[in-house]
Amino acid sequence: MGFADPRIDRVTGRCLRPLQEVLTTSIVAGLLAEGRMPNGSIYEVGANRGIWACYWASVAPTRTVHAMDPDPRYVGIMRKNYAHITNLKPMLGAVSSASKTSSYDDASRGTKNGGGMRFFPLSAEARSSQLQIYTIDELFSEAHWRGESLGFAQFDVDGHERWLLEGKPPLTPHP
Repeated sequence: MGFADPRIDRVTGRCLRPLQEVLTTSIVAGLLAEGRMPNGSIYEVGANRGIWACYWASVAPTRTVHAMDPDPRYVGIMRKNYAHITNLKPMLGAVSSASKTSSYDDASRGTKNGGGMRFFPLSAEARSSQLQIYTIDELFSEAHWRGESLGFAQFDVDGHERWLLEGKPPLTPHP
């Protein structure tokens, strides 16, 4: 089967509910369906193959859904598998408390160029390339997501939460 996502309805092209993390998925889908989720884009950081991003894009077709992953292999899989879902925007990168460009090995080892980040799994393509690491504020204030408001964010950063939020004031919605 390769990397094809079996959770796509082959008739409608919509993504079906992921089978993992059922409680979170159900709560967020319910809030979206009832109009109780704040207006704005949806962000999935640590998207892997984009299963949740695809589902959010299917249940909220009027919202932009950004799916960021540090592995170029997974970003390529998302672009291929979900090309027909126009409100899903895959992006290569990672989020931490400091903006930098680093090799994946340096970022994983915690050297001065990285920060003790861990990536699971890591493809050979990723190990041979550079990783752009962004801060949350940078993503919203610079060219990437400028002018967009935060409706919902899901951070699947495999224990990296401390580096993600370290030294940050409480997050508030950007205008």
